[in-house]
Amino acid sequence: FAPQEERSYNYNVVCKVANKPTRLTLNVKGEGYALHDALVLEGAEGLSTPLAANAVNPLDFGQVIVNERSVRSLALVNTGSLAYDFVWDLGSNPRLSVKPLTGTVGKGERVPVELAYHPHGPDKLRDYTVTCQVHVRLDDGTPAPTYITAVPVPVAVELKPKTPPGKPGKAIAEQGPVNKILTEGVVFERLLLGRKDSKTFIITNPGLLPIKWRLTGVEGLPKELVVSPVSASKRLALENTGDVGTKYSWDNKGLGPHFTIAPEEGFLAPGQTVRLDVTFRPQAVSPDIRVERVRCTVEGGSNLALTLTGACVTTVPQAEPVNFACAVRSSTTQTVNLSNPSSSPWQLRPVLSNDFFSGPEYVDVSAYSKAAYVITYRPLTMSSPDQPHEGSVFFPIPDGTGLLHRLVGRAEAPVPEGRIEKSITAKQQHTELLRVSNWLSRQQRFKVTIQRKAVDKATVLEGPEYIDVPAHSSKDYKLSVYSYTASVSQAVVTFKNESSGEYTFYELKLSASPAARQGELVLECPCVSMFFLESQ
Repeated sequence: FAPQEERSYNYNVVCKVANKPTRLTLNVKGEGYALHDALVLEGAEGLSTPLAANAVNPLDFGQVIVNERSVRSLALVNTGSLAYDFVWDLGSNPRLSVKPLTGTVGKGERVPVELAYHPHGPDKLRDYTVTCQVHVRLDDGTPAPTYITAVPVPVAVELKPKTPPGKPGKAIAEQGPVNKILTEGVVFERLLLGRKDSKTFIITNPGLLPIKWRLTGVEGLPKELVVSPVSASKRLALENTGDVGTKYSWDNKGLGPHFTIAPEEGFLAPGQTVRLDVTFRPQAVSPDIRVERVRCTVEGGSNLALTLTGACVTTVPQAEPVNFACAVRSSTTQTVNLSNPSSSPWQLRPVLSNDFFSGPEYVDVSAYSKAAYVITYRPLTMSSPDQPHEGSVFFPIPDGTGLLHRLVGRAEAPVPEGRIEKSITAKQQHTELLRVSNWLSRQQRFKVTIQRKAVDKATVLEGPEYIDVPAHSSKDYKLSVYSYTASVSQAVVTFKNESSGEYTFYELKLSASPAARQGELVLECPCVSMFFLESQ
């Protein structure tokens, strides 16, 4: 069995037996599945660059000062429906580290990875290979069933009578025992690869004359259902497969007020691919918002066309908001319960607003059952008591309705990055390395403040007044410590972004023991005695 496609197979093999009136039939079944994995490099501006599989991708750490640490942010992405495991192989170089070394990427998930280079002496790292191997996790030794999500296909019924009919015709969609006039698109639910689903439509003609009808499907991006004023985005890729560079530009006027494409224009080198973000931000409530065949002009080539569809509904949020509370730059989770009273399974794609709130890209709710959707709150800035972080999560339901929940998060002061207790020796220079992390997609400058808790003038704590940390990276701050006598010093070292007011800090307790004996010094000198003679 060597499947060529990602689907299920079912064949009947017929065997003819000589001198036998009937044939033997063997039913053969199999299923082909594929791994949809990707490794991307996170850039300083929040852009992601895909890395090629089964190829060597260059990664430059740049010039790194000895004992400092250079970090590159990567991400493992799973766009398929099969979870896969990964394991990194760093070879024998102790100056390289990766976090996490192993793990699992669930369907629709994105796992951040930190690859670091930390030289402890003069070193050159060239043409060194690091590999990441992935494989499907099979619990019982057999391939797990693979699922795909069928795209909602807008369907239109066009009635063309041969002669003027007595009465206008109409199209009715039959779904279960209830018939209704077909006014919306038809959505096929989540299917096993290779399986089929069908829906029955009854075309009725209440007139007296025969009519001709035609069923057409409209191509384009899947329809997005959002709740006003939330927006939804999809990503496309535009590739130049030719040998000559070309310019492209989208017809901005043809997009109308509800859709935007970024970037609108640009240049594509031969073999280059550009990612396009299509954003749907509806300006009015409507069950069917569409723009037909938006033109993309390609210099020296054939023009392209894209049809965009969406829907916007007004939904009253649930009475009680979902509340979150945690320290800034830490995380906490809350659960939203979903109930499916219908006879068809749901695969919902939640729409979350505010980047501090996140959750799985999809959630499955079986027919006549319930499911829990876990939302993670990870704030990057502190909130005030009267201005908490606010967001929302919207669940578009296949029947055209939706569920809306308000999200309220409160981010408190940060917890210490670390509590360091260390023993040192008096009259010996000591350097304490404090790791400073930058959680933003841009460089940050921190002002360093050393606050002494227990005043001891015999101990000196000093270091640079400022430290610059690149985006999504970390850097070691060198704190110089010198104690003249045996003592205990306590201090708080704070790293503060003066423009935003955000800060991080360490708590230190340094115990200096008496200085070690350096040796024995012997002093010798003549002794002079005074005495008196008494004469008689």
